[in-house]
Amino acid sequence: GSIGTVSNLFARPKAALAGPYAPCADKAEMPVAPYWSRPMNQPVETSYPSEARVVVRRRLALLLWRAVTVMAVALAMLGAALPVLPTVPFLLVAAWSASKGWPAFERWLLEHRHFGPPIVRWRERGAVPRRAKWISSLMMASSGIGLQFFDQIPLWLRIATPAVMLAVAVWIWRRPDD
Repeated sequence: GSIGTVSNLFARPKAALAGPYAPCADKAEMPVAPYWSRPMNQPVETSYPSEARVVVRRRLALLLWRAVTVMAVALAMLGAALPVLPTVPFLLVAAWSASKGWPAFERWLLEHRHFGPPIVRWRERGAVPRRAKWISSLMMASSGIGLQFFDQIPLWLRIATPAVMLAVAVWIWRRPDD
């Protein structure tokens, strides 16, 4: 074996056969080769997670949806007490997240005498009551005007914030009424 021959240039060194892709006697022990080392017509062997792992993932997803629901309801309740924080958008988020992981709570929200009607109107028609349109528009306008009196806030932010509020107001007014 001369080093400079063509057959030696493309030959696999013997040390490579001892690595993680070395041939195994038992096929179950053989690791899956990376996609770039397999021929294109060779099927890809896939492994599926165990049933216990799937159950844990589903429980974690359920807990995550419920946590989002609880946070959204808490923010909605805070919004009911504070005039600057909206209530209905957080209720919409709560109903949406409850539909993913807490159907009983979603049903309770939809059947609630105060919270249910705006959620149902939104789901059926995407409707926003005219009173809510006026209140939100006035609050955004007053916030945008009030923002201009703070010289510490950068100019780009004093321009961008009212522009976003204007876009939101246009979107709200394009929604159907009750």
